[in-house]
Parts: sequence; structure tokens; C-alpha cells
Amino acid sequence: RKIIFPGQIIVEEGTESQEMYAIAQGEAIVEKDGRHMSNLLEGSAFGEMAVLGLTSGQSVTIKAERMCDLQYLNSYDLETILEDFPQDKVQLFQVVATMMREELAEISNEEILREVPLLALLGDGFIKRLAEQMQVRVARKEELIKSKNDKFFVSILQGTASVFLSDLVIRELNEGDTYGEAQSLGLVQSNCEIKAGGSSCLYLVGDKDVVQKLFEAEGGRPRDKLKSTAHFALDKGKGVIESSPLKVMNFSEAQLDKVYHLCEECFAVADQ
Repeated sequence: RKIIFPGQIIVEEGTESQEMYAIAQGEAIVEKDGRHMSNLLEGSAFGEMAVLGLTSGQSVTIKAERMCDLQYLNSYDLETILEDFPQDKVQLFQVVATMMREELAEISNEEILREVPLLALLGDGFIKRLAEQMQVRVARKEELIKSKNDKFFVSILQGTASVFLSDLVIRELNEGDTYGEAQSLGLVQSNCEIKAGGSSCLYLVGDKDVVQKLFEAEGGRPRDKLKSTAHFALDKGKGVIESSPLKVMNFSEAQLDKVYHLCEECFAVADQ
């Protein structure tokens, strides 16, 4: 509990905060760049994203207009409580992810997937059905989005993420970027991990099993489209390494095997 007197600042624009507040009594004003934006009355709450660790800085200043009796919760206490309720924690962040996705409702899942060259090859019907199966998730800074064993692709809606291969960053993902679609389509294999960057990352997930079921539902026609457009051969990567200029360095088979596992298979369509 905090008591704030008139004129005192509760949170300040540009500073970091890890607390959520609810006004039990009193009134506060919201300012941005020194301009009055709105008033917060009894029963109002703010700082939800801060207490969840999904934002690193305050975008507005909030100060007491009248004396405020505040109830507050900090992120450490919340995290400690949630440790005993892991399933509830998952559900909480799923609800938050859904709310964040609704704020970006002007662009649909279908429109996002149409911008992925490899998926565009499969036609509007396939994309429409896949869009309906996409899940939305949110991750905090440096949280794992995709492990080496996960078989799904991600599309970044908000924030940034990094693709890691053996602790090395091989690619930075920004809003609108998609990663892992070739793996989900069965074209390549991947040993990469993806971790959230910035303060948070909102992203869509397309599961490989869902993609394969859509293939089966359409009688394999999407797979035939891929085969008519692309030429690929799984499990040929090691042979490429073995026949590369690395062989003149007299690498042993074990060393070449290590090099192979440090490589990431990629797939691109014409003009991509």
C-alpha cells in the first residue's frame, strides 16, 4: 500500500517500473511529453504490462491530482506467486497475448501468411485454413520462443527475436519476419533456438503437425505444388560439407560432423 500526495509522481515517463497500481481512493492524471492526456479515478489500474515484465519503460507520467491511496504489486512478488501455479501462469500470458493481438486486429493472420514467399506458393485456400489454426503467444526478454526440438514456425507481430545456433546469433527477427516455415513444410531440418529480444515479443505459431494435417486434407496437392517449384533433398547437407573446400584442410570425419551440426539449413524460393 502507498499513500501519494497531490502533485507527487507515481510513475515517470521514460523510467523503468516493475509495479502495477490500483487506485483505492483518490484521483491521478496522465501526462505525455508534459501534456495532459486523461484522468484516472478510483478503481482504475495501471502498470499491468510492467508487472508482467512485458515492457521496459514507462510511456507516460502519472501523478496524483488528489491524495491517492494505492494498492500495488511488484513483479518479483507476482513471479514468486506464479511459481506455485505454472499452469495458471501459462493461461495468464495466453490471455495477455490474445489481448495484445486484438490491438493489432487491423492485419489478419491470413494477410501475414500471404507475405511469406514459401507459403504463398501453396495458394490462398491453404493459407486461409492455416491462418485459422495459428496460435498467438507472447514472450518476455530472453525467454525461449522455440527450442531445438520444437517443430513449428513463428511470425513476429510485435517486438524482436534472435535466432541462435550453438549460442551464436545467426539472424535477427523483426516485426513481419517469419522463421521456420521450411522446416514445418518438411523441406529442411533445423537445430536452432529462438529467444525474445527487447522488452517482449508477440508472435504467431504455426505447428508442423497442423501443416501436415492440412496437406493430408487436401490430398497432397500443396506438397505437389512445392515439388513442382522446388528441388530439395533431405539429409544431403553433410555430403555438401564433406565435398566443400573444407576437405583440403584435412578435417577428420568427426570434425566435419561437428561443422555440419553448426550449420543451419535454409530454403528460399525464386527471387526471395
